[in-house]
Amino acid sequence: MTLSSDPSTHRHNLPLLHAAQAQKEIFHNTALAMLDTIVAPVVQDRASDPAMLTPVPGQCWIVGASATGPWQGRDNTIACWNENGWIFMEPKTGMLVSDVQSGCFRIFQGGGWFVPNILSTLTGGNTVDTEARATLNAIIELLRNFRFLPSGET
Repeated sequence: MTLSSDPSTHRHNLPLLHAAQAQKEIFHNTALAMLDTIVAPVVQDRASDPAMLTPVPGQCWIVGASATGPWQGRDNTIACWNENGWIFMEPKTGMLVSDVQSGCFRIFQGGGWFVPNILSTLTGGNTVDTEARATLNAIIELLRNFRFLPSGET
């Protein structure tokens, strides 16, 4: 195993410990706090003004466009509040977060966060195949139950 000379991990920029490093607990605790943010991430919503929030330690938000205060210049990152203030994580392409406000997952693609398109139940048509329609509606409901689709709201 080759040790990297980088002070952080390649994918998520987690701080690495080094031999004879002073105050290793600070780096270790920072890395754990960052992991706590990115492992099965949950965000409250998207926001741009942290002054309007009353965060509880462990709560996270997607930083919206033109953010202010400590979020300025951190658009689209994940901001997580802890006892020491805000920590920020850069999302990677394909990252999924569970969004409490919208009730569905958001995915990071092409430099931005997206909610999957809403599929509605099937109606109309000249030829109605009841079994096919029931099966497709069941699939749509299953996707909603697993939070891959919002439950009707946009």
